[in-house]
Amino acid sequence: MPGGARRRRRFFVSPAAPAGDSMEEMAELPGRIGRGHLLLGGAVAAGAGARDRERDRAVRELAESVGRRGLAVAFDLLRDAAEAEDAVQEALARTCARYHEVRDPDRLGAWFHRVLVNLCMRSLRRRRLMVRLGLRRDRAAGDDDAPEPADPPSPAPPADQDLARAAAARRLCREVDRLPPRQKAAVVLHYGHDCSIAETAEALGIGAESVKTHLRRAMATLRARLEEP
Repeated sequence: MPGGARRRRRFFVSPAAPAGDSMEEMAELPGRIGRGHLLLGGAVAAGAGARDRERDRAVRELAESVGRRGLAVAFDLLRDAAEAEDAVQEALARTCARYHEVRDPDRLGAWFHRVLVNLCMRSLRRRRLMVRLGLRRDRAAGDDDAPEPADPPSPAPPADQDLARAAAARRLCREVDRLPPRQKAAVVLHYGHDCSIAETAEALGIGAESVKTHLRRAMATLRARLEEP
């Protein structure tokens, strides 16, 4: 995923932040990643040789340049601050371990994001299996029995409009969480983080046409679910 300015992300993190993760805690994490305090102790081993020093420097620069965005992607996929930290740390560790296999150093960021997204999808698949086995509560569906907020009166005061928009955003995020892992990842990357089809395909390790198929299926599912009363 190339750096540079991005359009503002449309939804995901704030509306669906899980209970117990304070915004103050979430706000501290990117700075810790950027400074290398959180991740690099485990991901980068001090090397004696020039190749090891080159690897260590490259991975530190990687953490500073893409670690913050990587944490945002991981949190949007996993909805859990601790799991997002673990996923980013593991992705950096794996990138570090296979650094010398990446022929083009400029591709290191893309490699890291691909590893990160794969780790997150693996966690999502494991969650779905545990839910099916009755070993884990389906948090995405946990509020399905709760009554939906009533439509605000017309004309609605601004505060009621804000509440209605927030409720709609929360419902959308719950439905995104219920998608199959690859469909969810495609939606989060393309619509939530403004990745192009090509960037999304690279992060998922699939072709552009497959990304389009996953997006079509995901959006059809979301439209159908959101139209339900």
